[in-house]
Amino acid sequence: MTPFLRRQRALADFTLAALARRKGKNIALIAVYSVVVFVLASAMFFAASLRFETTTVLEGAPEITVQKITLGRQDLIEGSVADEIAAIRGVTEAHPRLWGYYYDRINGANYTVMVPDDPEMMPDPGQIAIGEGIPRARGLEWAGAPVFLSRYEGDLKKFDVAKTFSRDLHCA
Repeated sequence: MTPFLRRQRALADFTLAALARRKGKNIALIAVYSVVVFVLASAMFFAASLRFETTTVLEGAPEITVQKITLGRQDLIEGSVADEIAAIRGVTEAHPRLWGYYYDRINGANYTVMVPDDPEMMPDPGQIAIGEGIPRARGLEWAGAPVFLSRYEGDLKKFDVAKTFSRDLHCA
């Protein structure tokens, strides 16, 4: 055996003998280090997963949303403001968005109403595209069932469901 290998073997024998003298202390140190590594690795994996989910969710979201607040509530802005914002240096594009809230007296719920940017996605008059929460709240079990919306007593509107959106916002 070469002198280098003999020296390495003697060093390994010495290390194992030193570890064997204090078994309890060394096992406790290994356990503590394992717990610390587990906790740090878990925190790092959790942070990485949050970062990934955030980028996935915000992938199609605008970088900045401009809103007008009046008395603590969102208020309407004229569509011409989008042209003024697009003229600001550094702004690449600005798109107006038509949306609002609709209070449904039947359920006591506020629905967010949006007009799609793409005219081809616009449902026909008398039809609506809804998320999966409305049929679940109303107990609708079949596709194409009419939805009745009412803001106040005597104001009942019937809409046929053209499309239903799933949680990931893809139209079914």
